[in-house]
Amino acid sequence: MKEATPNGSATRSTLRREPSARKAVIPLGFFDDSFSDAKARQVDVQQLAQKQLESEWEAFQEFAAEVEQKSAQEEKEQVEATKEREAVEQLDNMQYVDRYRVALERVTSLRNGHKEQTEKRKVDAVLGDDTDSSKAVEAAVNKFKKQKKRKRQRVEEDSDDFDPCNWRSRGI
Repeated sequence: MKEATPNGSATRSTLRREPSARKAVIPLGFFDDSFSDAKARQVDVQQLAQKQLESEWEAFQEFAAEVEQKSAQEEKEQVEATKEREAVEQLDNMQYVDRYRVALERVTSLRNGHKEQTEKRKVDAVLGDDTDSSKAVEAAVNKFKKQKKRKRQRVEEDSDDFDPCNWRSRGI
């Protein structure tokens, strides 16, 4: 029995040393549960929770600032695109109004009995000596118009057989 006491005292000293060794040996994240892990390492859980909340709040504020900045930038781009689109639409509208005005002038001049030929004669009279060259230009323009008209008539005759918009003529 005397032998048992020294062994007993030796085990007590090793038992005393083991808990201190265990505390230093446990690594961070040893336990799956963060609460148990913090308790084993003797860390204040409330303080860790507060730090985590603060870091999450800062991350959220950064994210919110980034989202706000992106939305402001997108809004600026959208305003610029809208202004550009409106400017293009205004130019198109001006072109349409100009075309409409020219068409109205033609209609009113034709209704009043004036023809385009009289306008051509007026232009020729203003030019004066260039009557020979203007007649040549006028003849060339008339020839071109006749050729264009003939070509259009040929295309219309050829296109009567096949209409791409009519599914029945395709033979489907």
